[in-house]
Amino acid sequence: MSNPIVQAEHLVKIYKTLEGRKGITGAIGNLFSQNYRYIKALNDVSFTIRSGEMVGFIGPNGAGKSTTIKILTGILVPTAGKVVVNQIEPYKERKQNAFLISVVFGQRTKLWWDLPCMESFELHRSMYRIPPSEYKKNVDEFTELLGLVWCPINNIN
Repeated sequence: MSNPIVQAEHLVKIYKTLEGRKGITGAIGNLFSQNYRYIKALNDVSFTIRSGEMVGFIGPNGAGKSTTIKILTGILVPTAGKVVVNQIEPYKERKQNAFLISVVFGQRTKLWWDLPCMESFELHRSMYRIPPSEYKKNVDEFTELLGLVWCPINNIN
C-alpha cells in the first residue's frame, strides 16, 4: 500500500478562553486576575489518508472538523499529537504546505447570493486570471467528478 499523504496521530486541541466578569466591578476585577476556561475541541483524533483516496469529513457542529482542517493546513498548532501532510509538519512549514494543498470552508461561501453560480465562478476566474481553457477544463472535470448539472459554458472570455 502507498505511503500516507496525511497522517494524523492522537491529535488534541485545547482552546484557552478568558472568562470575563460582567459589569464595572467585573471589568475592574479582570484587570487584576483572569479566569480561563479550557475547551477541548479535539480529543485523540487519528486517521490516515493515502494517495488516491477520496474522503469526506462530516459531523455535527462543534465536533472539531474545522479545527482538524486548520491543523492540517498549519493555521493551528495541535496541543498534542502529530500531523504530517505530504511529509511536512504543516505548522512548522506552513508556506511550503500551502503551496501543496488547498482548502475551502463551506460556511464562508465564495459565491454571491444574487448572482447565478456560474457567474460567480466566472468572476473569480477573471479576478484570479485563470486562462479560459484551463477554467473550462476544470469546470468540466469537477462537473463530471461530482455529478453536477450546469448550464454549458459558452461565453468564456
